Amino acid sequence: DGGFQVPVAVGGGVHDVHLEFRGGPTLDASQLTRNDVDVDKRPLELKLALADVRGGVQVTVTAGSGAGAPSVRVAITAGAADAEPDALAAVGEVTTGGPPLIVTRAAAGGAGRRRIRASFAGDDVFSAATADATVELTTATTTTLTVDDAAPAYEDDLELTGRVVDEDGHGVARAAI
Repeated sequence: DGGFQVPVAVGGGVHDVHLEFRGGPTLDASQLTRNDVDVDKRPLELKLALADVRGGVQVTVTAGSGAGAPSVRVAITAGAADAEPDALAAVGEVTTGGPPLIVTRAAAGGAGRRRIRASFAGDDVFSAATADATVELTTATTTTLTVDDAAPAYEDDLELTGRVVDEDGHGVARAAI
């Protein structure tokens, strides 16, 4: 199921934690640095569920802490799959266990592999928490064609021009026609 548990003996107070997954042939590498982890607060685990929707992705966040499922407000950021966490753009907020957030393809940075991150900053009861997921956002394209000479002569050459654009209106570079 992808879960792991690593016991680390620490004293009370605040600590910095760095985790790294090196990835694999079909898996993206990921890393997480959580500064100022207060071991005197209750741990919080965030889980992301992503579902394709027209024009983007639906993001649902749930939280767990021991035996309960607390409701906390989390920030959602998005960007390129290989972007550093600080380079991800804020796209909204959602309450864990509440309605999902629709992140548009444009807000996530366009079509392609994108990282979605949910972050909880921590509060008086719970420690800070973060969850990441990678998604492939796709788009349909439209091709337009213009014939420069409206009435070509018999056996004359035609000059055709056109454009291939995605659903967001961005031109598709190096489209083979």
